[in-house]
Amino acid sequence: STPHIQTGLQMEGLEYDYKNNWGLNSLNAYDQYGFSYGFQLRSGATYSANGAGAMIRNIFSKIPAGMKKKLRGDSAFCNLEVMNTCFAAEAKFTLAMKANVYNVILERNKNTIKWRKTKIKFFDSDECEIANAIYAPDGLKGNTKTLRVVFIRAPKGDGYKHFAICTNIFQHEWKAKQVIKFYRGRANCENFIKEQKYGFDFKHFPCKKLDANRVYGLIGTIAYNMMRMTSFLISEKGCFSKKIRKILLEIPSQVVSHARKLTIRINHTRKEVFDSCYRKLKKLVARFYECST
Repeated sequence: STPHIQTGLQMEGLEYDYKNNWGLNSLNAYDQYGFSYGFQLRSGATYSANGAGAMIRNIFSKIPAGMKKKLRGDSAFCNLEVMNTCFAAEAKFTLAMKANVYNVILERNKNTIKWRKTKIKFFDSDECEIANAIYAPDGLKGNTKTLRVVFIRAPKGDGYKHFAICTNIFQHEWKAKQVIKFYRGRANCENFIKEQKYGFDFKHFPCKKLDANRVYGLIGTIAYNMMRMTSFLISEKGCFSKKIRKILLEIPSQVVSHARKLTIRINHTRKEVFDSCYRKLKKLVARFYECST
């Protein structure tokens, strides 16, 4: 979830959020390659996790049978709706926990929890320790009524600073450090949100009506996904729109009209690059089309 700060006064849905930002809010979902699978524009004061269960359910329902499903989310999404949605979809999840929740777990297990040193750095510290605990929230609808909590802590003053991840990936499946490393991949979605905001101007919505701005956002999301697919022509790991525009759109060319035909003439030194990109793009589109069908 991310805010879209606006300066107008007459646009529908403008409200102050918990950080006192005036504007709108959106709910977003991305895969590990940066493709957007969900964009939902809401009023500015909408709580981050509102509608998350429905969005996750819709996304997971379209994933082919047999494909592994995993969800990463920040502490706003660590709730029963999200967890039970994942259980129903047979998906694994790693969700950050809020301090007021994991502090209770720490207190209950303070005499039995076993801390051990780890090479993982957290809170800019290389003296971290990790541990596991059990969490059994009421209302859980999975096959198991307990969840695993992976803790990591670092020294701070006379005590420790903690971070906790709630998951249904148990110790026989992944070690604690694997859970932490997997969850950290969620931070990359902040780059995808930033890309949409600055690369596709999702900072400013043009219409007064909220529904019209929702349509604007959906069209922008389609454009973002197309640009994201194109980015894999340039780099195996993909890149962002600024680099794409520079490499693909700033190539010197000329549009010529002759004999009732429009022809793009590209500098001879660029022809090889163009042909290569065209072949790659054609192959890439075919591959994604096969995956989607």
